[in-house]
Amino acid sequence: MQNVWAKVLTQELSFPGSFSYKSLDILKNMTSKDFKLFESLCSVNVDNAILNEKDNDFYGPYNLYWVNLLKLKEFNLISMEDTNRTYTIQPGKSVGLIYANEYIILLKNNSEQEIMYKLELFLLTQFAIELSSVALITVRDNFIVEYAKKLKLKKNNGLSVTLHKINFIINGQKKMHI
Repeated sequence: MQNVWAKVLTQELSFPGSFSYKSLDILKNMTSKDFKLFESLCSVNVDNAILNEKDNDFYGPYNLYWVNLLKLKEFNLISMEDTNRTYTIQPGKSVGLIYANEYIILLKNNSEQEIMYKLELFLLTQFAIELSSVALITVRDNFIVEYAKKLKLKKNNGLSVTLHKINFIINGQKKMHI
């Protein structure tokens, strides 16, 4: 936890106001075990959310069993409310979901009609997003492959789901090699 606090103080000195008082209060009340659990959450979030999967087989390998998600909720780091995020995808267009700034899942509309793609998610709170900047995030290649497979299994006529590795960034834009 000393290293985490050192990162927080360094970032706050470099960019005053990076952390809200509430985020610092949450961090103050966390043990190192709690923070490790939070880092596991950060390692499986895609676009600041995780799939609403109550099946322990999906998040269990990352120690994110239901009881641990509830503990993170108590710290106000994740919302356990049933939340839907709907993506409206125009014909011939794509929507990208970013994972750990290393992968992108493209949802591409190959049909002639607009597609509404709905995901049931648990959202990371603003406090979790702030604190994630000091978390040690382990990129989990196997996780993102399974995540993409889960999205692919959803029945959406005309929608293709593909996973790509982000290779480089140009002018702040992530680029991938397809």
